[in-house]
Amino acid sequence: MEIVSIFAIIEGSLYAVQYDGKSYDEFKTIFDQWQDIEYLEQFFEDNKNDLENGIYNHLSIEDAVNKTIDETSFFELKVLAAAKNSLSNPEAKITLEKAVFHSLHKEVYNNDYIESKAYGTKTNLVKNIRYKIM
Repeated sequence: MEIVSIFAIIEGSLYAVQYDGKSYDEFKTIFDQWQDIEYLEQFFEDNKNDLENGIYNHLSIEDAVNKTIDETSFFELKVLAAAKNSLSNPEAKITLEKAVFHSLHKEVYNNDYIESKAYGTKTNLVKNIRYKIM
């Protein structure tokens, strides 16, 4: 796939790409998919073994869909609030680097271009974000 454009979700902090043949950038696409019941049911059906084993404690497809939809809007708010804070208040607890993306390399401390992984919502952070945005 070829990148058509790069969009600023939060200028200077959060960007998303749009690929050729796609109607929307990937930020919008993923959050739309995480709210789409049919997409989620198919995704969890395709990955049923993951739900039946490991950390998910035999979560049903219906429960996984409901949990994903419930957490998606909070996670989107968390990402957006963290992106804004990353610019305006980088020492805050809720920044992209502190609240959303966590380094996969524990020995690297100050590198803007390290591999990282985003984690979902945490109850106390979600509550803080809802109050800050509203």
